[in-house]
Amino acid sequence: MSFLDRLAKGAERLLGKGQCALGFHKGEWDYLRPDRCEQEVNCARCGLQTRVKHESYTSWEEDAQDACREIRHCERCAEEDARSNHDFVDQGPKRPGDCRTFTQACRKCREKKEKRYSKPKHRWGSWQANPGATNEMFRVCNHCGEKEFDAIKESK
Repeated sequence: MSFLDRLAKGAERLLGKGQCALGFHKGEWDYLRPDRCEQEVNCARCGLQTRVKHESYTSWEEDAQDACREIRHCERCAEEDARSNHDFVDQGPKRPGDCRTFTQACRKCREKKEKRYSKPKHRWGSWQANPGATNEMFRVCNHCGEKEFDAIKESK
């Protein structure tokens, strides 16, 4: 064995253990049972035995029984995974004068929930000239009455 070959083998041993310390183990993953998704690997460098559950899911599909539920299945073990798929839209402020907390309803099943926004969601009326000031306009929120002012831009 040449010096370079011995150097390469030594580097592999040294760097290999470093890879294991970082979580990059070397070995072949094997399924524990043919009909299940649990896999196991024995690292060829450090001997660590690791088990994981790896599932290969189909794409999400709408549940035929519930329009607001999506399901998918593991192609190996047939385990089912489900998630909500509501389509919530604002119905209006929960309380008069509050432009942060809105009642929402799902377009598909009509389920309701409350949503609080970090910034107000005003529903502004039209801009109007401010009679008390020159070159200023304002608009008023139709829900809470808050006013917003701006300068009138001169057209050229």
